[in-house]
Amino acid sequence: MAGTNSLAGDDFNRGIRAYYFGLAASGWLFSPLLLAVLALLILLVLYRRAYRSAVLDSLCH
Repeated sequence: MAGTNSLAGDDFNRGIRAYYFGLAASGWLFSPLLLAVLALLILLVLYRRAYRSAVLDSLCH
């Protein structure tokens, strides 16, 4: 049961990331520069959530 739950969580996270990048890709409709800016913004947000979160700090220390 735990393995199934873990796989479901992984797929959910991938789906959320795809949704975020899909929103960034919609910037292409306005300007290629906007696409680049939005993609970088999404990368920064995802990096902060994955590697710089308070929860991760509390788990590692």
